[in-house]
Amino acid sequence: MLTERSYVVNILGYLGQQANDSLSRQTIATRRWAECQNIISAGGFPASSNAKTEQDKIFINTTKDKNISIFVTSILKCHHVIDSCKYKDSEYYKNILRSYLDTDAIIELRDETQLQWVCKNYKHYGTASDFYKLALDLEKNYQDARAFLEIEKSS
Repeated sequence: MLTERSYVVNILGYLGQQANDSLSRQTIATRRWAECQNIISAGGFPASSNAKTEQDKIFINTTKDKNISIFVTSILKCHHVIDSCKYKDSEYYKNILRSYLDTDAIIELRDETQLQWVCKNYKHYGTASDFYKLALDLEKNYQDARAFLEIEKSS
């Protein structure tokens, strides 16, 4: 039992760090995108044209890197690991995972700031697109992660 417990705690630590890192990268990308939007809104050439190009690159890289998806799936992987334990102590493991997650990760699950940004851009492509389906999957994964960690969504 002790070996399993230390093994699971190490996995939770790794996945928790992975969730934190991917959320941090997503937050930086969103901030850069917003800065570009401010430049575009201010107008002026060539700055606004360059900012639009930069926004497109940020969106492509965010989509390619899948930071927000890695964030939430890392948490869901923890759920799977805990469910696979021979000696289940779900509350103990959930508390360990919560301690590994940054405050920003808990706030993101509750407020969905990054999720809303990604989904707004993904849903912009229309209901028939793969991006739209991906947005719906991300929203469902967030619900599952919140339910697993017993975190209420802010209203």
